[in-house]
Amino acid sequence: MHELINHWQQLSTGRQQIIIALLVLGVLAFIAVIWALFIHTPSEKRRSRGKARRETEPQRKRRKWKKQRREHRPRNPTLAETGGLPAPREHPTVGPIP
Repeated sequence: MHELINHWQQLSTGRQQIIIALLVLGVLAFIAVIWALFIHTPSEKRRSRGKARRETEPQRKRRKWKKQRREHRPRNPTLAETGGLPAPREHPTVGPIP
């Protein structure tokens, strides 16, 4: 252990920082993998909806809300249809940028 401390002290500061950063990234990656494998449960939408699951669950009434959409959405009118561009302003509301 004493040799390890001596070797660590002989390293340059830049190499020490790189080693520390890699160790921190490794620990964070390990924690993320443990979380994903053991703690995280998939949401209701992603769970399997197989036949075996349907047989074990009681029947419940489900409502599916369908988004109401028009068959054809009207297009935006052209400038010619609306009467063209408005007349240019005589007095600009915003002054020149300094």
